[in-house]
Amino acid sequence: MPMNVLVTGGTGIIGVNVVRQLNAQGHTVTVMDVKPDVGFLSDIRSEYRFVRGDLQDLPWIIELLKQDRIDQIVHLGAVMSPHHTTHPYMLSKINLEGTLNIFEAAKLCDVGRVIFGSTRGVIARTEGTPYGAPYYDPVPSSFTGPRLPLTILKRAAEDLGLCYARNGFFEFCAIRYADFYGAERVIKPERSQASVFNDVILAAIDGCSLDLPGADQVFDPVYIKDCAAGTVAACTVEKLPARVYQLGSGRGIKFGEAVTQVCDHFSAKMITVAPGFNFAPTEKDPNYCVLDIEDARRDLGYSPAFGLQEGLADFVLTLERYRTSGASSAAMVSA
Repeated sequence: MPMNVLVTGGTGIIGVNVVRQLNAQGHTVTVMDVKPDVGFLSDIRSEYRFVRGDLQDLPWIIELLKQDRIDQIVHLGAVMSPHHTTHPYMLSKINLEGTLNIFEAAKLCDVGRVIFGSTRGVIARTEGTPYGAPYYDPVPSSFTGPRLPLTILKRAAEDLGLCYARNGFFEFCAIRYADFYGAERVIKPERSQASVFNDVILAAIDGCSLDLPGADQVFDPVYIKDCAAGTVAACTVEKLPARVYQLGSGRGIKFGEAVTQVCDHFSAKMITVAPGFNFAPTEKDPNYCVLDIEDARRDLGYSPAFGLQEGLADFVLTLERYRTSGASSAAMVSA
């Protein structure tokens, strides 16, 4: 049945793909963000409603939910890098208090379900555990221990959403994404360990050189459209038996092997990867693991549609479309 869905952060890198997929399924989508999209969604601009708004304005959010008769919320709006380690106060005002405003507005307006975009960063350190080298057992959603301001606040927001759900105010789940790659991520960079693999793909496409460490490091790359598909599935399934779902590829791959596939796909000759671990030593708090996606498979029908080769093929087509339409990182400042 078609629904009215609010997507906060809907001009962001995952949000735009969620908006497209909801729209393709016939749902009426309202996008709320601090800045309008001028590139990622330009080809479907007439097919969704954009409202410029602030997560800190609870009365306005309530008015919006009532006006658009919102049935469900996909809450992806947040402040991300480069402020996620240096501005904890600002992060708490937007990422935690702003999220609490979404939850409270949903309760007051009888919204049926809230999907919260969390992060793999809430996972505890995997070194010295079965979830790290050399075993890389899939990490269950219960294995948490965030360390940075962004991830600490994301974990707190997960718990707040669970409190609202336990009290019967709305259905709720949090979604954690593995190391996702996609054209949006190189146009609107948000630095994390996953950024390095996106850098590799862009360098291969553009014929640039890169020299990187970490060929032996196992990681969990997943295409951004699979992340969006799992998020949309959380909106459309009848029930949400679990309260946290993890979306990844379902298996790990060595960084060097993934880079070789990228180079072969694009006939790139100037990218090298040295042996060793940790391919993202300059990024904040790298933590390598493979997410357990079995709950998402069971409850959401989640199954990654894009293997690495399919993801790379779609990546370059999407990047070409964005470059043709004039999408730029300067314009893309929403979360």
